[in-house]
Amino acid sequence: MNATIEVAGPAAFRMHALVGEYLEATGDARGVVGDANVPYFGATIDDTSLMPAPGAQIGTTDYRSWFAAR
Repeated sequence: MNATIEVAGPAAFRMHALVGEYLEATGDARGVVGDANVPYFGATIDDTSLMPAPGAQIGTTDYRSWFAAR
């Protein structure tokens, strides 16, 4: 009864790119610099660490479409 359902997608992106898109869309001129060597809450991660597991339900709404509709 208390199952976990993982949802994701449909596109993969790096967090600094997502934040950069948000800043640009809201007229904020600040830049974002990504650093792959900075730990995430103390843990070292790579490009696959925060990706959905096999069997995740993949949505159809991408970030740009969602943001434009908000």
